Order: sequence, then structure tokens, then C-alpha cells
Amino acid sequence: MRRSLIVALWLLAPIHGLLAASSLGQFRVSPEWVETPNGGGIQVRFDFPTGRFIYAGERLQFRLKGYPGVAKFQLPPASRMTVGASTKLQSLYREPFTAMFFLPSGGTTNLVLEVLFHGCDTNSCEFPELRRYSLSPGRRAEELKVDPVDLSAAEPPRWRMLMTEFSQRSLTHAIDEPGFLTFIRASGAGDDRGTAAASKDTSAGGSWFKASILVVAILIAMGLRRFWLGLTHPLRGTRWVGWAASAVVGSAFGLWILSNHSSPGSSPSIRANVDLDEEDADDQLSSILEAARDEGVPIFVDFWATWCSPCDLMERNVLSTPAVTEALSRFDRVRIRAESPTSPAARELLEYFDAKGLPTYVVLVPRNGEGVEVLK
Repeated sequence: MRRSLIVALWLLAPIHGLLAASSLGQFRVSPEWVETPNGGGIQVRFDFPTGRFIYAGERLQFRLKGYPGVAKFQLPPASRMTVGASTKLQSLYREPFTAMFFLPSGGTTNLVLEVLFHGCDTNSCEFPELRRYSLSPGRRAEELKVDPVDLSAAEPPRWRMLMTEFSQRSLTHAIDEPGFLTFIRASGAGDDRGTAAASKDTSAGGSWFKASILVVAILIAMGLRRFWLGLTHPLRGTRWVGWAASAVVGSAFGLWILSNHSSPGSSPSIRANVDLDEEDADDQLSSILEAARDEGVPIFVDFWATWCSPCDLMERNVLSTPAVTEALSRFDRVRIRAESPTSPAARELLEYFDAKGLPTYVVLVPRNGEGVEVLK
């Protein structure tokens, strides 16, 4: 019995270790006070899974409280590469690395280290994270609690009160087109009610439009042919030259029309496509919520930021496809830029929608006083 228990504990030990590591998050920061020949030093180790990375440069900062001066940590060279759909080169660390700061001998022995870093992967970007540690010689670094922004004393914004009249569903990472369409349809607001008829009308309209352009192109070609035959020039008797010139001009006209004028229904309009700045989110979002509630229109909320590479990929490869554009045509689309997620206004929005990183997508469906979803 005792032997079986020991074996069971031995087998469960790796699992316990994995669970403990996962509870620390995807990015592990391990600061340590080390002794050097010339005095003390602070070593900070960054560990994270394969496929993730940490931004370098201004997005990686160290502050050493209690040290009389500026603490300049030594870092290994960062990689320069493009991220996602962006063509701009970014400085980042794709593998675990260590930062080091050497303290002069006889310096301060009780310090507080603040580390601000920003990590991402191909599917999502976590918000910039601030961690704080207490450091002293001969003692293990102790992580200190970072005080959250206190929003309890502030008056609730108008959009927060209006939000009680909507049901909410969210998606907190990048996903492929089929998965995104499944998410939209599961909300009940992007289902196929009326889609078949709309698609049929759109298809018919597009076919008639293209046919009319073809007829016009043929008529132009025939007119040019007759004009060619009426001219006096050495090639007048060459029949194929006239037909070729007429066909080229007529085809060019048809292609120009098709490229500059979309067929009816080919680009369904989105009723509201607004980039909301955190500071004025109350007025803009409140107006959109009131209009959607009164008209029974669902809302698609898209949280994004310029530093979010998965957001770029989703915008280019998923949100702009014809199937997704059609699915979102029934929504009021709202884009909320979370460029500074630690600001009070942005923090309240993100916490309400339970957004842990970017991209985050939220579907809001209006409901009546009895809690039943209502779509018109």
C-alpha cells in the first residue's frame, strides 16, 4: 500500500508541476539578487512557451525603486522581424532571455523592482503587464501586489447602464473564417434567417448587372467596327484588324466598369463602423447602444490596437472575406481601440467585457424587459 502511494505521488508530480507553472501565466518573470566580484547585481529571467514572444525597446521597461540613479539593465540583442500582416520591422525576443543590472559595492540593499513587459503570440496579444518585486541580498524575491485602478468611486458611465439591456457573447483570440462564422451564428444574430433570399437576390442582381455590361461592350465593339469600315486608310480592307481593335476597346470598357462599380448587393453596408477612443467611449458607445436597442439591431464590438499583430491578421484574412462581410452586414459594427489598456476609461471597458487580451470580439443582442432577445 505504501509503495503504491509513493508510485502514485511520483507519477502525479509532473502533472502538479505543469499545473503550478500554468497558474503563473504564459510569461514567467524570475528576478534574483546575485553576488558579483564587484558587488551585488539583479538578474531577471524571462521564460515563455515556444511560439510566443516579448516586445523589446520601449515596451520592455525596468524601474528600480530605492536605487539612487537610473537602473540601466543589460539585455541581449533582440531580433528584428515583421509581425503578422504588418510590414514594419519590430524588435522582439522569441526565446527566453536574461536581463542584468550590476549594483555598485556598498549600495542600497532593499529595493523594489518594477518590470513592464508586453507579450504576444500568433493568435492573441496580452495587455502590457506590470509586475513588482521586493529584492534584498540573501533573500528570495517576493512578488508584490500591484494595486488595481479603483473605479468604484467614479460615476458609472451611461453605456454601462444601457448594457443591461443586451445579452453578451465574446471571443478572445484570433480564429479562422469557419470558426468565426460559427461564433457569429451561435449568437443568434448572424444566423441564416433571410440570408438565402438575400443571397438569391444579390446573385440575380449581380448576374443581370454583368450581362448588361457585356451587352454594352458588344454594342460598342460593333459601333467601332462600323466606324473602322468607314475610314480611308491602308488597313481598311484587313477585316481582322478592325474586329481586334473593336474587341480590345469594348473589353477594356467593360473591365473598367466592373472594376469601378460593384454590382448591387456585392458589398453589404455596415450600419456603424466607428473607431472609438477610450476617452470619449461613453457618449459614442451610449448613442450606438440606444439606437441598436430601439431598432432591434445586434452590435459587433471589435477591440483592437496598433500593437496587436493578430488584430491585423484577422482584419485582413477573416473580417474582410465576403462570407464574413455578409454575416456582419446585419450588425452595427463598433471598433474600440485599446491602445492604452491601463487608462481608467479603457480599463473599465475591458473589464466589463472580460477582455484579457487582443483581439477580443463581442456580440451584443438587444433584449426586452423580460430578458428575451429581440431582433427586428
